[in-house]
Amino acid sequence: MDFSRLLHGIPVGLRNELISEYLEIVSNFYEGRWKPSELSAGRFCEIAYSIIHGRAKGSYPDKAAKPNQFDSACRALENQTQLERGLRMLALKILPALYEVRNNRDVGHVGGEVNSNSMDASFAVSASGWILAELVRIFHNISAEEASRMVQKLTEIRTPIVWINGEIRRVLNTDLKVEDQVLLLLASSSAKVSFEDLVEWTETSNRTYLKKIVMGLHKSRVVEAQDMTHIKTSPKAAKRIRDLMPDLD
Repeated sequence: MDFSRLLHGIPVGLRNELISEYLEIVSNFYEGRWKPSELSAGRFCEIAYSIIHGRAKGSYPDKAAKPNQFDSACRALENQTQLERGLRMLALKILPALYEVRNNRDVGHVGGEVNSNSMDASFAVSASGWILAELVRIFHNISAEEASRMVQKLTEIRTPIVWINGEIRRVLNTDLKVEDQVLLLLASSSAKVSFEDLVEWTETSNRTYLKKIVMGLHKSRVVEAQDMTHIKTSPKAAKRIRDLMPDLD
């Protein structure tokens, strides 16, 4: 997939800014860095607003600009009936809430209401992902499902610990237990991962042992592996995966 074609029709700089900030949100979240994730969400909001504003007016700025009153500016755009309903009724209501996380939840300045935490960062990932998918859906004139799939491809976890070379994936830290390697390999792909994929990626010569590991993770509800052609991590795996990530701070 050529990600440079996402949001085709708007200035390249603006498009690349949006995708870059979204990837920052996702990367910081999976690395457990809540504040950077939420700060990136604030910038993401400003870029998304600039794109929606440009669509309403028929002319896009080369770079994103922050409106003086973000809430009021979003409400004003809700009245632009030339905009798609998904933008007016949903995106422009989600953006102020996402921006609030950045400004008044102990992220943007000292003295916010409460300390930033994983709950806020989780919201930032979910909300920004939905907004990006809606923009992709509209600008590409495709279904919501296809837009979500395209955005999900963007969120594949690419870390220094997992090397991706075409269809092959390798965990570069060979000191990790096979169980941990399996979790990282599953997290590194948004596409279907089969047991055969894991056999190939771990280069195991003991299929029985690997299957025992996968089924153990399944029984502990860390992964879902009832269908061995489509193995995926459960929400319970998130913390374990973050703990395996290199400390990039």
